[in-house]
Amino acid sequence: MRTRLGEPIEDALIKFCDTPKTRGELAEFLGTDKELAMEQYVRPLIEKGKIFYTIPDSPHTPQQRFVNGNGKEYVITRESLIQFCKEPRSIDATSRFLHMNQMSARTMYLYPLIESGRLKRTMPRNGKQRYLDSDIELSAEQLFKIDKMRPPY
Repeated sequence: MRTRLGEPIEDALIKFCDTPKTRGELAEFLGTDKELAMEQYVRPLIEKGKIFYTIPDSPHTPQQRFVNGNGKEYVITRESLIQFCKEPRSIDATSRFLHMNQMSARTMYLYPLIESGRLKRTMPRNGKQRYLDSDIELSAEQLFKIDKMRPPY
């Protein structure tokens, strides 16, 4: 199948995914419904390694987006979140990094990584909570500075 300009539809779809796209955006681009778009075009391109999930750990999440190889910086993995948390990060910063709401960030990434020991909380049960790579140790002075931080707005 080809576009109006004679370009193969798969090539046009790959170009369209230079920035993350939702299932709905892909379906609209293809002029079809979401299920047909996924079955006929997107999944085969994922299998070929031409398009990637932005959240590969949760392919069916409503926050899922799809991107081509040029946009791989948008692909979120647990390892990329751990790298992001090499310095203390608030829930606001973390959810922006993950491109999802705070509840989804907590349930899909933060809580599982905390339970597995890969991330830790800097101040358990504190309103100024930060998340940090569990391999990094902070001094009492550093923790005090974090407690005094204001969230960026």
